[in-house]
Amino acid sequence: MAIIASREIMSEEDYIELASRYCELIYENTRVNDWSLRYFSVLVYMDIYSKTNDTTYLEKAYNCARENVNYLVDEQKRLNVEYLSDIEELTADADASKRIKDEIKQYNKSLRAERKIALPPVSERLVCRSFNSVVDWRREKLFFRSLGRHGVLLW
Repeated sequence: MAIIASREIMSEEDYIELASRYCELIYENTRVNDWSLRYFSVLVYMDIYSKTNDTTYLEKAYNCARENVNYLVDEQKRLNVEYLSDIEELTADADASKRIKDEIKQYNKSLRAERKIALPPVSERLVCRSFNSVVDWRREKLFFRSLGRHGVLLW
């Protein structure tokens, strides 16, 4: 909130100084799995770049975005493995009542039916639009690379 408010009430130079300092603090004090705060930092760095044309801020946005995307790609891979794995059906205890056994049987049946029509999960966080502008800039400057060592596109 302080960054957003400072953009509205401070001079451009003061805003750039404050926003840059806070983005550094956000980056240094958050983990890569706290993607939303880092995503916010990417947006602020992009805003500062648009005001200053200083590519340092664009590089910071790119580095932060790349880390976020690599983390989210790993998360997407985990979702894919989970989706492709066999269904883990429940089993009733031998001394369970007939009603409990029927409920478990019905649950397993509905689980199999749902799997037949379920779509693969997609991490919507991975499809954030702000990353595209950073990527476009990197392509424009010919800084992209092919596949990284883990098979993750690093741009």
